[in-house]
Amino acid sequence: MSLSHKIAKNSIIQIIGRALNTIIAFATIALVMRYLGPSDFGQYTIIVAYVSFFGILADFGIYMATLQMISEPNADTKEIFSNAFTLRIIFTFFFLLLSAFACLWFPYGTIVKKGIFVLIWACFFISLSQLLHGIFQKELEMTKAEIAAVIGKILSLLLIIPAIYLKFNLLWILAFLAVGDFAHFLLKFIFARKYIKINFSFDKEIWKSLFAKSWPIGLSIIFNLIYLRGDTLILSLFAISSEVGFYGASYKVLDVMTTVPIILAGLMMPLFTAAYAKKDFTLLKKYLQYSFDACSILAIPIIFGTQFISYPIMVLAGGNDFYPAGKILKILIIAVSMIFFGTLFSHFVVAINKQKTMLFGYLATAILSLVGYFTLIPRFSSTGAAAVTLFSEALMAAISFMIIHKSTGITLSLNKFLKALIAGLMMSLILYFIRGANMLILIFAGAAVYGITLYAIGGIDKTMLRQIFKPYAKAPNNKSQIPNKL
Repeated sequence: MSLSHKIAKNSIIQIIGRALNTIIAFATIALVMRYLGPSDFGQYTIIVAYVSFFGILADFGIYMATLQMISEPNADTKEIFSNAFTLRIIFTFFFLLLSAFACLWFPYGTIVKKGIFVLIWACFFISLSQLLHGIFQKELEMTKAEIAAVIGKILSLLLIIPAIYLKFNLLWILAFLAVGDFAHFLLKFIFARKYIKINFSFDKEIWKSLFAKSWPIGLSIIFNLIYLRGDTLILSLFAISSEVGFYGASYKVLDVMTTVPIILAGLMMPLFTAAYAKKDFTLLKKYLQYSFDACSILAIPIIFGTQFISYPIMVLAGGNDFYPAGKILKILIIAVSMIFFGTLFSHFVVAINKQKTMLFGYLATAILSLVGYFTLIPRFSSTGAAAVTLFSEALMAAISFMIIHKSTGITLSLNKFLKALIAGLMMSLILYFIRGANMLILIFAGAAVYGITLYAIGGIDKTMLRQIFKPYAKAPNNKSQIPNKL
């Protein structure tokens, strides 16, 4: 199987796996939202936002640094990963322990503080699962990784359904989510051992290399967290819990959408790294252009389409009580496009070893976002938080690309982007005239109009479509076309 076919296959596997995960997660969160209602779901949102803040902080760039190191030619994957795994456990344990004690100083109610102590275990397993994901990405073997994720989600759902029927409280709901995350981690750990035997290791030189590559990313994560998670935490200090619940519910839809660029960027990063190691800037530009076009084609219909179905989406998710969240979703969904491009560009920056240059951008965005949150949230509540989130994501995407252009001289063609924009506008025109129709009709009509228009004006490469949908070819005789280590 050629390298391009292998990438395509893994992309399809991840899309299918993430689709199943999304369906199960949507069903789970819909049950939880309907059971808890806006006020209690607001408490749930605060707990998740608080714990995930420290959980993401615990990564400190180790995941991306590890993925970069194991993607380099002749890398000792086993030793690098074993050391990274050991380091990740230490960091995660420290930061989650810190979060557990720090929450005692926050002005949260007893149920929120207890919930934080419960959910930190889920965050611990999620953190380790994320690092394991790098092995499957490097090997371009995503099937078992997606199976583990789906089983974990199904287990949580199967536990939560009777918990709701028996009227268990919020703490039990959080505990059952943690059980599913543990199952996900355990299965992924077992599957990963097919490729490498993971041990607890301390190699001074490897740890130095990991720190050298990860600390700029780690500082970036700290600044990134301020504008990425600061909205919910700051909103929780100024708004009632139901308002936080509306914001958290709309953010759940955003989280679903942002899995797409994470998949794409994760698959492309080994290719970015390998091309940069060879100083093959022609190939590097080709990879980035391909990824940028894919992000454009996927992001634009999501943004335009959601403007017509935001309220029905929130009612479908949480019931009529969550109808007001539709207004927030209309703003937040625009940030999706910025997240698509920002995620892609930030991975590329790491692949070309320019993560230190990004620190100023993250710092500037964090400061501006904090000013925006504390200025707009007290006055406009969740709408103000959503507006600042949109601004910060757009700013980071722009800064990331400026660094790429300055470092490599790469420029991107906007041809596919503009064609996707035209197709999106055509889709919006049709949706406007049938805007009172059922949500499913709007979705299918919008997708059909967008796809047909995009194909008609050449936004989708016909040759690319034939390559993707034809049967996978046998591996070529020229073995050099399929490097064992990307």
